[in-house]
Amino acid sequence: MALLGFLNALYIYVKKKHKQKLLCFIGSDCNKVIGSKYGTLFGFDNTLLGMVYYAFLILALLFTPFLGISSFVVLGGLRIAAGGAALMSLYLLYIQLIVLKEWCDYCLIASLINILIAITLFLY
Repeated sequence: MALLGFLNALYIYVKKKHKQKLLCFIGSDCNKVIGSKYGTLFGFDNTLLGMVYYAFLILALLFTPFLGISSFVVLGGLRIAAGGAALMSLYLLYIQLIVLKEWCDYCLIASLINILIAITLFLY
């Protein structure tokens, strides 16, 4: 799931960086959502933050066994990060629905992935 999330965020980031329009399939204007003032957090692009988050998950899952860090500590950190990402995703879903009244396919995919990652980690 983290790899899919990373690729989704990377796609949005590249399109945005090269000023190319995103093609949306559900009839809304993804570009309006991505380009809104809600597309950044603390001055950082949400897609960039997403890529860092997904990369962190991937690296933590791949390298924790080799670093000698307690899996309990790592799992706790992953749960905190995933919980934060899921809450942020729910907030951004609210922004799309209530404030912007536009949907972004790629944002919906990211939200679904973030919520599934959080659920998976909290059930583990």
